[in-house]
Amino acid sequence: MIRSPPVSVAVTRAQTRGRGAAGLAIGAGAASVVLSAWLILGDRPVYGGAAALAASVLLFAGGLLGRRDGSVRLRMIHSFADRTFDGCVLGAIAWATRESDPAASIGALLVLGLEFLAAYVRARGRSLEYRIEDGPAARHLRSDLVAVGLLAGLTVAGLYAAAVLAGLAVLVRASQVAKEERAA
Repeated sequence: MIRSPPVSVAVTRAQTRGRGAAGLAIGAGAASVVLSAWLILGDRPVYGGAAALAASVLLFAGGLLGRRDGSVRLRMIHSFADRTFDGCVLGAIAWATRESDPAASIGALLVLGLEFLAAYVRARGRSLEYRIEDGPAARHLRSDLVAVGLLAGLTVAGLYAAAVLAGLAVLVRASQVAKEERAA
């Protein structure tokens, strides 16, 4: 077309817009994570659950946009934001409920440990150049279980459901690594 930018320029602009939207979603998700932890520690778990749910949705959207864009930097920042969700929200739950509800505190620590173990197994497998399947929906579901548990006043149930899913993720990833190791 006359006076239209070259195709490469149009593609670059679209990629930049996609990166901006992904970065904005991830940044807003990270801010919601901090707000959620602050609310949970301030003894307002229902509002903390709402902020955690918003964080989960924003991080999921940012992760999808970052994957679609293919930016390694955005994927790394998204991974950091996911670990921040685990550390801040689950750590706040564990701390806030340590005396009043030990089952919730233990559940939060269990989910936290399993999430970090799952991330470690994935990173270790990928560093060995193994093909590790990792869907963003499963991660999003675990975060949603924690958030909905807080919102509904079923914190213990949400945490233990998330722990079961995180444990399954560890087992699946470990089996994938073992399968790749046998094939090598």
